[in-house]
Amino acid sequence: MSPKKTLVVFGATGSQGGSVIKTILEDRTLSSQFEIRGIARDPSKPSAAALAQKAVTLVKPDLDDKPSLTHALKDAYAVSAVANWQEVMNEERDVQQGENVAGVAKKQNVQHLVWSSLPYVLKSMNPNHPPITEGKTTGVLHFDSKPIVKEYIISLGIPSPPYLLFWLKPVSPSPSPTSKSYKSFLPLTQSLKLPMIPVNCDTGKYVKAILLNREKVPRETDLRS
Repeated sequence: MSPKKTLVVFGATGSQGGSVIKTILEDRTLSSQFEIRGIARDPSKPSAAALAQKAVTLVKPDLDDKPSLTHALKDAYAVSAVANWQEVMNEERDVQQGENVAGVAKKQNVQHLVWSSLPYVLKSMNPNHPPITEGKTTGVLHFDSKPIVKEYIISLGIPSPPYLLFWLKPVSPSPSPTSKSYKSFLPLTQSLKLPMIPVNCDTGKYVKAILLNREKVPRETDLRS
C-alpha cells in the first residue's frame, strides 16, 4: 500500500477547517489516501482533543515565523488555509502571515494550496471587471488583505484553485412560519445575487472535489494566462 499523503488544514477546530477535516475523514477514498495535520491555536482545547482521537495530528505553528511554518507544512501534499482576521486585526500582518504560508508552501512543493479568500473592495482581481466599490470604500481591510495574499500565491505559481467564500452568518430566516425567505443584515440591493454556503457543512466539499479532480480543477494561474 502506498504511503498516505499529508493534508494540512488550518483552522482545524473552526468552521472551515473543521468542515474540511470532517469531510475527509468521512470519505472512504480520501481517508485512505490522506493523513491530516491540523493547525490549531490551542491544541489542548476539548475540540482539538476530539480531533486527536480521530488520528488527526495537531500542531501550533507561529504564522509570523517561517521556520515554524516550515515544520508545520513539512512534506505536505495539500494545504487548506484560512487566515484568522479576528486574532490579527491588522491588514499588514494579515497579509504577511498569508504570504508566509504561501512562501513556505512553495518551498515545500505543495501540490494544492486552497486559500480561503474574499473579493477585493479597492481593486478587482479580474482585469475585465471594475473594483466592487470603484475604489471608493477603503475601510474593509480584511476584504483586501485576503485577495492580496491570493495574488501573491498566483505570482509564485503554486497550484491554487479559484475559491471565494461567503459566510451565511449575515442572513437569518424570516420570522414568518409560512415564508421561505431570508433577511440580510448587510446593506445589499434587492437585485444583488450573492453566492452563499453553510461554511461548517460545505467548505469540505469544495476541498474534497479539488483533491479528487486534480487535473480537472482550473488553477488561478490558468485563468490569468
